[in-house]
Amino acid sequence: MNKIKRISLELASHPLRNRRLFFICLGVLVVFLVGLTAVSSNLYIKNGKKLGENRSKIEVLELKLRNIQREEVRLTNQLSEEASLNQPRIDLVNSIIRSKSFSWTSFLSDLEEALPGRCYIVSLAPAPRQDLGMEVRIRVASPNLDDLLLFYTRLGKLGFKNVLIRSEEQAANGLLFAEVSFSYERNI
Repeated sequence: MNKIKRISLELASHPLRNRRLFFICLGVLVVFLVGLTAVSSNLYIKNGKKLGENRSKIEVLELKLRNIQREEVRLTNQLSEEASLNQPRIDLVNSIIRSKSFSWTSFLSDLEEALPGRCYIVSLAPAPRQDLGMEVRIRVASPNLDDLLLFYTRLGKLGFKNVLIRSEEQAANGLLFAEVSFSYERNI
């Protein structure tokens, strides 16, 4: 009648009950690990081959780079030797070119454009510079101070640099003589 099922507190007494599930899970885990190992080893082998190829390419490129650097040093030394041997000739040719490249007509036309109508140049003393410019000192005769100041502002507007009125003196005939200095840049 009343059959009461006994509860077995000893868990080791019936080990076969969950054994099938355990082996299924263990099998799935082993298959997963074998597959993961196969994929990983395949990737490792492929990347190892690529790494070897890349290392050989790097060695070839480093060898080419060293050869190019050696060639660059050799050519730099050769150029410096040639430059030191030919420097006097180079300087001579550059000075000839520099002296021929100055446009006196543009300088004089710019100076004439800056000069007011009632003023005139008494003396002109140009001094060439090492760069493509000229330091110029002129003596200008002007009937009044306003024309001299107009000449000064026009020189600045036309691009003459460092314009300075060095001295002024009034002559007996009423003319104002001024010494003006400025820099003129050559236009090639």
